Amino acid sequence: PANVYCEGDANSISALGADVFIGGSNSIAANDLTLVAVSMPPNTFGLMARSPQQASAPVGNGTICIGNPIVRMDLVQSDLLGQVIYYVDVTAPAPGGPVAVGETWNYQLWYRDGASSNFTDAVEVTWCD
Repeated sequence: PANVYCEGDANSISALGADVFIGGSNSIAANDLTLVAVSMPPNTFGLMARSPQQASAPVGNGTICIGNPIVRMDLVQSDLLGQVIYYVDVTAPAPGGPVAVGETWNYQLWYRDGASSNFTDAVEVTWCD
């Protein structure tokens, strides 16, 4: 299913940083996976990204937890509560190609935080049919 890893660093609104978790399932047939990010600054832009690799390297005010190759997915914006709900549509053409049964992908949100940037923690998803 899914495994959250690589804790996010403190940001301008939370000493614990922003978190990402999943809703729905890891089933390609169900096509109902959502990535939910919380504790972000309100009305801030970010970039959802995925990679088959995990990493841990300081960037900006946070830690990037996904490694090369990094596939940029979509630009998102947090709401007034500092939340993003991102629907992963496995039927749509996706940057980096579609996901396949048995593949494991790591997802993370990179977002603006004041004059710098930060990251959520990351989530590992192994896809099934």
